[in-house]
Amino acid sequence: MVTASERQLVLENARLREEIDQLKEQLRVAKQALLVPKLFPMKWRLTPLETRMLRFLVAREHPVHAERIIEAIYIPYGVQPASYNIVGVCIHRMRKKLKPFGIQIHNEHMVGYYLSKATRAKLRKTLNGAE
Repeated sequence: MVTASERQLVLENARLREEIDQLKEQLRVAKQALLVPKLFPMKWRLTPLETRMLRFLVAREHPVHAERIIEAIYIPYGVQPASYNIVGVCIHRMRKKLKPFGIQIHNEHMVGYYLSKATRAKLRKTLNGAE
């Protein structure tokens, strides 16, 4: 048999867990709002979409399928892309812009887009202000 004080402790525990979950979510949102997006050099002339896509690729060690790229760079902003072809078009434009700076975006057929390990390291240095 559960006593009244035990029942009260269970209810208080549940209330506190709910409050912790709410505070965790508030903290996550606050951290997101405080993050200043790191940019690549202006001379690269990347659009905001291209910047998000390149930052996404820098963070991945393995090829990423176009659908996964769409999920990562559009969905969090509450936007639906007009077409999945946007990834290929964007990659094409980025390749043209980045080639003079020795940056190549690779494609593994039917698997996805990726950056070499050396290129990722170079871009991370750029994002961290080392270049």
